[in-house]
Parts: sequence; C-alpha cells; structure tokens
Amino acid sequence: MATVRSPRSRIALLLGGAFVLHNLEEALAVPRMYAAIRGHWGAAPEPRAFLGLLAVATLLGLAMLAWAGGGSERPLKRTALAGLAWILLLNILLPHVPAAVVLGGYAPGVATALLINLPVGLFALRTLRQTRRR
Repeated sequence: MATVRSPRSRIALLLGGAFVLHNLEEALAVPRMYAAIRGHWGAAPEPRAFLGLLAVATLLGLAMLAWAGGGSERPLKRTALAGLAWILLLNILLPHVPAAVVLGGYAPGVATALLINLPVGLFALRTLRQTRRR
C-alpha cells in the first residue's frame, strides 16, 4: 500500500501541486489577456470556454495522479507519473515560451511553467529513475 511517504505518492503530490498552480495561473491570466492573445493568433477560444476546458483537464489530470500515486506498486503507475512529468516539461517549450516571445514577454502560464513545472518535472523524472533501480 502506497503512503504519502512513498516516493511515488510524493511525486504524485508534487506533480499535482505544480499542475494546479500552473492551471490557476492560466485561469487568472487568460481572461485578462484575451484581446492580446486573439490579436496575435486571430482565433482563440472565448475565455469561458477556455476555463471550462481547463477545469476538465485539471480534474482529469488530478484523477490520474491520484490513481498513479496511490495503491499498490504497478509499472503502469510509474509510467503514468513519468508521462505527466514529461507533459509538464514539454508544455514549457510548446506553447508557453514561444507564446511569451510573441506576446512581448509574458503568456498565461509561462511563469509557473518555468519556475515550478521545470524543477518539479525534472525532480520527478530523476526520482522515478532512481527509485526504479532499487
């Protein structure tokens, strides 16, 4: 039985915290920056639609993290955690950093992508690799 003390459950909690903070930054920034976003890309989902999709994505991600971080050890759970860590890392490169450049220095989510998702994602991958060897 996994506990909060297990590396897998700690990784799930860290990834979940990073995921929620990142999505919260986007939820707060997108409505305020909607005009600039639409001005650069022409088409963008309305803020209300974006927030709905973001809420669904957040709940699905948290459900997967709860499953992957809990219960008995299974290779698929470690793979799911690694996959979610990679999603956090790849999400920095597409779309956040390029969007920040296009929008003049800031895009919704870029701050948490760089300051939280980057170190948490790298830590999660390193820890998963180290604990797999034991």
